[in-house]
Amino acid sequence: MEPKIRKAFNTFIIVLTLTLTGTSLQAQTDLLKILEDYADAMIEDGRDDLRYGENTSPLFATMLRRDTDRPEMLPYPQIPPLKENSEPGHRWLYYTGTSFINIPFLEGEKLHKLTVSGEDVLENYGLYRMLYVLSELSNNSKYKDAADEALTWWYKNTQGPSGLFPWGEHLGWDFRFDYITYHIPGHEDFYKNPKYDYENTPQEQWVEKFTPITQLYQGFQHEPRTPDLSAEILLKNLKNLPLEKGENYTPLEKFAFGCWKEHVIDFKDGGYNRHGDYFGRRWGVEGNYGDDLNFPRIIGQFFDFWSYTWMHTENLLVKDSLETIMETMVDYLETEKDTNGIIHHSHKQVLKAAAGSQLASQRINSNNTVLSRKLEIFADSQINAIYNVWPIGKDTKYMMTLWFSTGREDIKPYLKQDIEEIYLLDPNSLSTAFDFANNIRNLVLAYQIFGEEKYLTKAEEFVKIAVLKMFDDYSPLPRINTTDTLYAGNGTPYLNFYHAPGGSDDLMWALALYAQEAGYKLED
Repeated sequence: MEPKIRKAFNTFIIVLTLTLTGTSLQAQTDLLKILEDYADAMIEDGRDDLRYGENTSPLFATMLRRDTDRPEMLPYPQIPPLKENSEPGHRWLYYTGTSFINIPFLEGEKLHKLTVSGEDVLENYGLYRMLYVLSELSNNSKYKDAADEALTWWYKNTQGPSGLFPWGEHLGWDFRFDYITYHIPGHEDFYKNPKYDYENTPQEQWVEKFTPITQLYQGFQHEPRTPDLSAEILLKNLKNLPLEKGENYTPLEKFAFGCWKEHVIDFKDGGYNRHGDYFGRRWGVEGNYGDDLNFPRIIGQFFDFWSYTWMHTENLLVKDSLETIMETMVDYLETEKDTNGIIHHSHKQVLKAAAGSQLASQRINSNNTVLSRKLEIFADSQINAIYNVWPIGKDTKYMMTLWFSTGREDIKPYLKQDIEEIYLLDPNSLSTAFDFANNIRNLVLAYQIFGEEKYLTKAEEFVKIAVLKMFDDYSPLPRINTTDTLYAGNGTPYLNFYHAPGGSDDLMWALALYAQEAGYKLED
């Protein structure tokens, strides 16, 4: 299909990059037009419609082509040849290549970490935040209504037997098969294809006979990567779902307990794994699949989930259970500290754990002051230890997490040093949607925190260059980076496409955040 050239859209880009001054009425109109064009395109053509089968949903695709008449999903991914690994007690398949055959790969990506043919709500978090902000800017509820509709459908229809959802590092929801990615309903062991005659075929021939849709290893693993701020914007839709007839727990309570039951190795002492089992078999923590890949960020995220559930549950037994869970985990983290007093891992991992612990402390403070203080002490110890050991300037967004989650005044000096490094950056040096999104966002948030106009002015510079580099004549959807043509493993060329895992949607949220802070409003 020939791409539709959008000359009018190009005019908006030219005008915006020339006139954006922060107060120009033309600049306001142009930037808001870019935001509305994107949102309208996603609502009209970026969803799970009849192009992908008769079962439709209001979900939004995570990756979309920009060179077609309408945005549409990329081809179904072809997986490299597979081998079977047989060990006592289990059997699984793994791929022999490092990228899909028919779809371009970006540096650092891995096969089992991409939702190509559907939605991963956590990867689309920038889109949802942007839709909520745009409704405020435009005084048009259709954008937030579209977000609420999609999120409510997700929570009603994709929750697994474990209570977990198919999002994060390894899972998504496949529009073509109406099930979690790379699986067929009824064949959740993910190594057998129901169309193939195993019994009458020698095992040595199985490798060549498998078909891709069931073959990505780690296809059962729940490993959420929540946004750097609290997941409260997402979880509010889950919170609103009622207790169903015959159930003991609400969907939100099921999710909170699923994070405990499927990720925690030892319910008494608290060892944990970042990988949980969507199907509720504890494959992430027991047997041949089990390990202790205990990234601290996952517990920071769980502190957010557990304390949010604690705030909103009406079941007193659930409250008590969640307090026990949080106390068990913070006690365990205390045992994980090294000689510097820091739990083992990277700067950003530790900050995420500290942010979640501090947020949980504040949420439960009115009811359980002992546990609240324990969580706060842990967060204090990590923040103080980090800045005695590691250099400033690497993880500004995690300091933003701490600030907006907790309002801790003692972190402002650290945050000030971090943000000054961003202030000195040349926007022309950036080449990816992800980098533009992070820097615009951090500068706008720095303006909110410190009230210094220079940060908003610097954000404006990044906005101008981002619009110039990340948009073109072909589509209202932003590019992933500045490379015009991307190539698949088999040599197939693609026009640079829309890629939420790489920050395309985060860029749109950052632009909306800037417009909101600069006081832009779309007139009726």
